[in-house]
Amino acid sequence: SRGIPLALKQTEYFCGLLKAAYPAITVETRIIKTTGDRILNAPLTQIGGKGIFVKEIEEALLCHDIDIAVHSMKDVPTELPKNLILPVVLKRTEYRDALVSQKFSGLSALPLGVVVGTSSFRRKIQILRRRPDLTVKDIRGNVDTRLKKMDSGEYQALVMSAAGMERLGWGDRIREYLDFLPAPGQGALALEIRKNDHSVLRLIARFNDACSARAVRLERFFLEKMGGGCQAPIGAYAEMKGNRFVMKVFIGSLDGKRILEHTVEDFLHHASKKIEWLSQTILENGGKDILKAVCGTS
Repeated sequence: SRGIPLALKQTEYFCGLLKAAYPAITVETRIIKTTGDRILNAPLTQIGGKGIFVKEIEEALLCHDIDIAVHSMKDVPTELPKNLILPVVLKRTEYRDALVSQKFSGLSALPLGVVVGTSSFRRKIQILRRRPDLTVKDIRGNVDTRLKKMDSGEYQALVMSAAGMERLGWGDRIREYLDFLPAPGQGALALEIRKNDHSVLRLIARFNDACSARAVRLERFFLEKMGGGCQAPIGAYAEMKGNRFVMKVFIGSLDGKRILEHTVEDFLHHASKKIEWLSQTILENGGKDILKAVCGTS
């Protein structure tokens, strides 16, 4: 697990599931500091590289120092190391973003020009789309660090993952659940293991939520086809409806003035082709230019 409070809370939750299912099991939590946790004085896009919140944990898996990694799915790159797999997605909780503020009841209630903090280009774009008059500034650090910065007056509001706030017991500080499109996989926890570790796979397979796994994998497939390897301003949310799926996606320019968004619906067995077509359509109609401006991709 990463050592930040949210990651530890998520790992503790999974360990509780393990112990409930296997009362005789012994579980040890190893805390691993990742690149993204070490460098807190720069925006995520300036740190560079894929998997800044998982790379060191994956290395520990490959070295057999740990047996299971618990990840926030939105932090995991779409391309995994050769000998690792993500066989389990726990039941997804709240997927939306939330506005947190001491004084104001929601995004529309914020006065002109006040400072809103977020660490995500995707959130920044959607904030500015709704409220171009606001000042959106980057903020890094643990959830409690961000809340302290807001409480001290450095920011008048924050936009962050609602699931994170709720998991840490701070759901009462959420003023509004926003109708933004989330990052692919947001709100879902995933378990990563070694590819041929069949004993561990048998141990954890029961915790996979098929509906959540299906939805998250469609979102991540879209991200992969878009080439969103950096902290790309891409949102995606898929819902399962029997043997069909509905997925909403978007990509936006940093100033919030150019937004490309689509909704697709089809049978699940057509999902791959439909998503490939969707991503290609978006890329050819301005998506490539947006990614090049944000991430330096060609």
